[in-house]
Amino acid sequence: MIEDLLAAMRPDHRRVTELVVFEDRPASDAAGEVEGMSTDNVYQVVSRFRRRLRELLEVDTGTCDG
Repeated sequence: MIEDLLAAMRPDHRRVTELVVFEDRPASDAAGEVEGMSTDNVYQVVSRFRRRLRELLEVDTGTCDG
């Protein structure tokens, strides 16, 4: 599920997600490493990734209310 979600992302978004979520690095590090990304952009990308993953997990486990 995570691999599919990452595969659907733009390369720059995927990279900042990998850095922040999976390597536990600060958003400022990710912004400095990925060209064209600001810290605010990184927070937004990671937030969308986490929200989408949560939605997929809720559907997968049948805990979704809607």
